[in-house]
Amino acid sequence: MRHISVILPVLTRTQTSVGIHLARLLCADRDKHWMKHPMKRRKRLFIGIGVTIALLGGVGCSDFLSDDFPTGPIVCTMDMRAGIVITVTDKTTGEEALTGSTIALQDDNYVETIHAAGTAHGWSGNRVSGAWERKGNYDITITNPNYLTWIRRNVLVTADECHVKTVQLVAKLNLRN
Repeated sequence: MRHISVILPVLTRTQTSVGIHLARLLCADRDKHWMKHPMKRRKRLFIGIGVTIALLGGVGCSDFLSDDFPTGPIVCTMDMRAGIVITVTDKTTGEEALTGSTIALQDDNYVETIHAAGTAHGWSGNRVSGAWERKGNYDITITNPNYLTWIRRNVLVTADECHVKTVQLVAKLNLRN
């Protein structure tokens, strides 16, 4: 069985030489002159091909290429991903309008509230992130004392096998009169 584990990677690379490799590894004589004799060479080649067919039949190709893993096992990273990233700007000037805003992300009974005090408290300019690794259908509300309330409903955050797929939004706030 030790030799079979060495040969299995070869099966996927070069299908034409599998029989010869198996014949050499599994059926070779000690004298190493078996390749010079055509009848012995053919016999050992057919034995190698037979062993190959038996191996593939016993293991089953569907075990390696199932619908669950068509391209191999899934490897996920350990980082956290935001479900929603919002860029908050003044609609008229295009300047940042995040400072002093309160952002509420709501999915049914789940509510996440973000208080943006300004860039000195860790916010990156006019962007805020939320719904970390949480898929759902969100209603988003942004309130700011200097601007009209901004609302966006039914923002769908989906996920794959590992992480959420980030939804990028731009909230352009209108000044209060």
